[in-house]
Amino acid sequence: MKRQRWPLTVAVLLCCALGTAQAEQPDGLAAALPGGFTPNYRAIAERAGPAVVGIEVVGMRTPSALDWDPDNGLPALPFKGKLPFHGQGSGFIISSDGLVLTSAHVIQGARRITVRLGDRRQFRAQVLGIDATTDVAVLRVDAKDLPVLRMGRVDQLQVGDPVVTIGSPFGLEQSVSHGIVSAKGRALPGFAAVPHIQTDVPVNPGHSGGPLLDASASVVGINSQIYTFSG
Repeated sequence: MKRQRWPLTVAVLLCCALGTAQAEQPDGLAAALPGGFTPNYRAIAERAGPAVVGIEVVGMRTPSALDWDPDNGLPALPFKGKLPFHGQGSGFIISSDGLVLTSAHVIQGARRITVRLGDRRQFRAQVLGIDATTDVAVLRVDAKDLPVLRMGRVDQLQVGDPVVTIGSPFGLEQSVSHGIVSAKGRALPGFAAVPHIQTDVPVNPGHSGGPLLDASASVVGINSQIYTFSG
């Protein structure tokens, strides 16, 4: 029987668009969409896909049953000391000169981070900042003239609105899935400092750090948590 996966995605970062996204409005945000707007999923994938990246990490980490993460490939058992790990996730480009956003837990403990673009180019990434409270990390790659995603109007997002995610589930890059907003303002244990968006978009390990997009292909959140009975 297929297990239903309900992703909970962080939207708080969109309070600041970092001044680097492509602007369509005076405040640097995409225009709000009218109610009942029907998304063009092909157009969304074509517009946003080139700016979505796969992230591969290699490092050392001390695994435990408390902080087990399906993205990092470590067993859900406590060990003494650190073990090598090889993890994967997703991210997206927010400036043409190489700024990338992803989830903080995707790169936790990483010694080497590789960012893979949709055109198959690969770059070593530098960590500019990590905020574990919001589960957001900022990376930089040495590249120019990159495609970028624009920031969306998360304040205009409503329950029932269509949303799309693009990412690398199980390493399968540029995978597109869609659903609707199931709820807003969710508070999760250990993540109560920021509001979350609950959606029914199908996501899997490797989607973490990828963008949650509205029907205009603008970012309204970052895929952060998956809730299932299996963990």
